[in-house]
Amino acid sequence: MIKAIAQETPMGCAIACIASILNKSQSSIIKDSGLNVEKSWNHGYYCGEIVRILKNNGRRYKFSKVTEKTKHLIDKDRSIVFVKGKNERVGHYLVRDKLNNRWMESWINFPKMNPAKAGFVKKLPDTPRWVIYEGGRNP
Repeated sequence: MIKAIAQETPMGCAIACIASILNKSQSSIIKDSGLNVEKSWNHGYYCGEIVRILKNNGRRYKFSKVTEKTKHLIDKDRSIVFVKGKNERVGHYLVRDKLNNRWMESWINFPKMNPAKAGFVKKLPDTPRWVIYEGGRNP
């Protein structure tokens, strides 16, 4: 079962999604992965970095641009989807909880950040651009 985990920094939605999937603390993910913590404050993380962290934790994930051929992947359990509107500067990551037909939203009370709250939503809040999906376990 996926836990709702609130992001701890303005650009920390990817780390919150990983924490939800791995059931680990966000600080341990950043520390163990050697990530630049500043990116969670001002830039965010790319799909390749997320895949690497998951791989280092025994998960075999891949990522793909969402197209007609790949859009079915966003519905896979524990897929991480990057959404972004056409005119937005930044996007947002959410995790699929297929069992309960919902998405884990790490900042459900946006733009309030003191503190950010997590929860679940039934629909993606914007256009899916990238999907990070599990392709089996590492041997």
